[in-house]
Amino acid sequence: MDTGSNPHNFMLAGGNIGVLIVSQSSDPHELASTMAHSLHALNRSVAVASPPTRIENWGDLREHEWPIWFEGSQELLAKLHESCESVFVVGISMGATLALRIAELYSNDVDGLVIIEPTFPNIRRSQRTLWAPIRSELGQIVQPIIQMSFSNGRNESATNAAVIADNISSPFIREILLEQTSSDSDLIITETAAFIEEVTGGLWLSDVAEIVDIADIADAELINAEFQSIVEGLSLDESTPTTYLDQLEYLDHFADIEHFNAPDPKLAPIADPRKRRAFIAMILGPIYTLVAAITYFDPLGIEPWPGILAFIGGLVYFFYALRDTPVEDDGVIL
Repeated sequence: MDTGSNPHNFMLAGGNIGVLIVSQSSDPHELASTMAHSLHALNRSVAVASPPTRIENWGDLREHEWPIWFEGSQELLAKLHESCESVFVVGISMGATLALRIAELYSNDVDGLVIIEPTFPNIRRSQRTLWAPIRSELGQIVQPIIQMSFSNGRNESATNAAVIADNISSPFIREILLEQTSSDSDLIITETAAFIEEVTGGLWLSDVAEIVDIADIADAELINAEFQSIVEGLSLDESTPTTYLDQLEYLDHFADIEHFNAPDPKLAPIADPRKRRAFIAMILGPIYTLVAAITYFDPLGIEPWPGILAFIGGLVYFFYALRDTPVEDDGVIL
């Protein structure tokens, strides 16, 4: 099947469930190729997206090759959707970075994500700049996901897997530890095939629904407990001298007694214009700081200090204006 201008990309037509494998190598003896043929044997339509040249690490990837690799991955994703009802994306090593980006940008087109031994770009400044938006938008990933990394916590893939797990929004993350043995490839392929079967079979969705049901039950029990506590606080026993309702009637009667002025709960307006400006600075300062932090609005290059200084200045002047004003007199005021 035609896979575009990159000769290293290939597709294997199968059933209506597609798998896009993104890896830095599509050589026959590499994991991506082995996985592609194994999943194809299970009647999956499989596509493999690789860089235009053979690379081993991020240092081998030239700047112009990244967009070629990513565009090829996007094209293969679109081709799989032409014949498939569901599509899963698998990212292997360097390919995990592209797989994450695809899941961020095409959340409605990706039904599940498999991340294997992830490595992130950190060699050249241009590569770090490339990774920055991917890292900042990991929270947009909501699909079911499994991650497979080496069990050694000091290994780069284990560290990167932790970064992914801490920042994505998926309700379920399955993590599998690899032992760096010859059986790892079989385990990866088996777990990937099982994951696809579970998601397409609705198992993960039923787990989400079960959690939602449990949360609803817990909320209902909490509301009932609070209501019961309020009811128990109302004394309905006639043998007691007074009840809660009696106390309310007493308060209403006391409010009608002559010369009793019920307190006015309304907040008096601030008459002093300087106090009003200070109060406004106390409110708008934090709002400005929050908006600048969210939108990266920094015209002066000193954020978030303008908002902080406005709040502090308004607070100090407001309390300064509340100080007692000394009264000069010649005697005792009666």
